Amino acid sequence: MKLVNERGEEISFSTSGGILEVKSNIISVLADTIENKEEIDADRARKSLERNEKRLAEHEETLDRVRADLSIMRAKNRLRLISNE
Repeated sequence: MKLVNERGEEISFSTSGGILEVKSNIISVLADTIENKEEIDADRARKSLERNEKRLAEHEETLDRVRADLSIMRAKNRLRLISNE
């Protein structure tokens, strides 16, 4: 998500889940997670992506596949944000 503040500065965020509503020229964002681009730890995101992809590939019986898939999506979103700018 990219926002432009009143000074015209662009601020980038990584978000996951939630909804965005526009009503009467007011925007509301209700997100499961939101992180400022500067808060993202690229190394941690890469490790999370690798760990969860490995766990899915190993077909662990006790693995919560939905949770692992969501973790992969969040990591990819974080890495995409920091690599695009």
